Amino acid sequence: MIEPIVNLDSCEYSYKLNSSLITGTAEENINISKIPKLIRDKGYIKSNILNSLDFDLLRNDVLRIISDLSGYDFVSTCDRRQNMIFLYHDVIDNDLHYNICSKISRLRRFDFQTQDLFDSILKTVQSLLGVDLSHYNKFLNRDHIQLRINRPFSIDVNPPHRDSYVEAWKDSINIWIPLIGCGSKSNLPIVSGSHLFDDTSILRTNVGKAVMNGLSFNVPAIVKYENSPL
Repeated sequence: MIEPIVNLDSCEYSYKLNSSLITGTAEENINISKIPKLIRDKGYIKSNILNSLDFDLLRNDVLRIISDLSGYDFVSTCDRRQNMIFLYHDVIDNDLHYNICSKISRLRRFDFQTQDLFDSILKTVQSLLGVDLSHYNKFLNRDHIQLRINRPFSIDVNPPHRDSYVEAWKDSINIWIPLIGCGSKSNLPIVSGSHLFDDTSILRTNVGKAVMNGLSFNVPAIVKYENSPL
């Protein structure tokens, strides 16, 4: 058992990791020439890819999906100021939460009433990055949409990782859309430029072998880079 340390906005956080560790290889280094120029330096950009109307449609559709899976009505109370979804962690127990997560982690466009929005998003991101993109993932043989619910004061997040270690996510662009409850204290942490890290200096778990706080994860957990915490 080890307790890796992660630095976020000058604050240190630790988690319990019960996994064996390996050092990466040079063959696992990301081919920088394949990365669109706009995100080549940082590894990401922030952009408004949805107007307010489409954003509300997508958010309400997501609440509908969670309502259908949970048996609770998170839709009819939907407005930006007060929403039943903020009580999710009070009404949904662990077993139901993990059952919901197992289903929302492998959604497809046809699961959404707003599935046409994903075509619009794809075109917007294609234009932004200047590359041709497709919903289709050749490894999975389908499209892939994943919802994430992070409860307050929980470890509902993946360990620090690179998606590119997982075969299905190589040569992929992640589009992350914050829907509800995201702000300065609850967001997606990214290590700027980490896609440029030399894998031979990365200490991590194997794919599918990360066990963080008792939960198993498919993505490998990165523990250290150049013998220093992230």
